[in-house]
Amino acid sequence: MRASPIQLSRGGLTLSVSEDVVCQMAAEFANNHYVHLFRLIDTTDLAKILSRLNHADFQRCEHEDVGAELCSTEASTTASMNLLLNNSDLFRFVERVTGCEAIGSFSGRIYRYLPDEDHYDQWHDDLTDSRLVALSLNLSPMSYRDGVLEIREAKSKRTVQRIANTGYGDAILFAISDALQHRRTPVGGESPKTAFAGWFKARPDFLDSIKATA
Repeated sequence: MRASPIQLSRGGLTLSVSEDVVCQMAAEFANNHYVHLFRLIDTTDLAKILSRLNHADFQRCEHEDVGAELCSTEASTTASMNLLLNNSDLFRFVERVTGCEAIGSFSGRIYRYLPDEDHYDQWHDDLTDSRLVALSLNLSPMSYRDGVLEIREAKSKRTVQRIANTGYGDAILFAISDALQHRRTPVGGESPKTAFAGWFKARPDFLDSIKATA
């Protein structure tokens, strides 16, 4: 199995790569508009997430002018995932790799694509709500077919990347800008695709929002 250079757990962030490797990842992101983060989530935490999702309900969600999918109604699991990703050390790592401005928070959701259903995703750029960089984390224990992330140039409409992310617990960190658009392709075969996807955002500041609700 491929070594994980960065891993998140309830205990925090483990970063086991040199500064040279981080620089290489930054160059890869600049050239390709994404980097693959293998086994981003600790296996123990993944097992707990899977156990909850096995008993979770999903309902159809329509995103105006973007797409349709199933969204998890298991609020506690989504909240746990958001808490895990709102890690200041992770923020600093993402800033170094992507060159984005200071990250204040992360916000994501758990969604599912069923094979051969009318779940779809139109080309879009995600440039709203102070979003800086996007992340998609695979929560599918079984390998699924298709359901790849495509990235294209907004002006030329030329597709520049087609990225499969079928490793359980693997994540794709990818760029959002007015020069790029992206979409997810439909899922085929027999197994569904389940993922946790969201955005690193400039605002709000996560710690300030926690204090405000305390």
